[in-house]
Amino acid sequence: ETANSSVLAKIEQLTKREREILSLIVDGLSSQEIAEQLHLSKRTVETHRNNLMQKLNMHKTVELVRFVIENRI
Repeated sequence: ETANSSVLAKIEQLTKREREILSLIVDGLSSQEIAEQLHLSKRTVETHRNNLMQKLNMHKTVELVRFVIENRI
């Protein structure tokens, strides 16, 4: 299995909402700003963020952003 296919496998694990939130995180929005834009509670956004980080095995937001940029997602 190549590194690229494992990246794709990880991305495929994400729900549509998680992908949407990931995109907004990469755009530099805070959890509060994402919550307002998607009409969710800040807590819900933080839960999605935590799920994203667990699924992608990352511990910091900057890792998420780097992952997206490096893989052109």
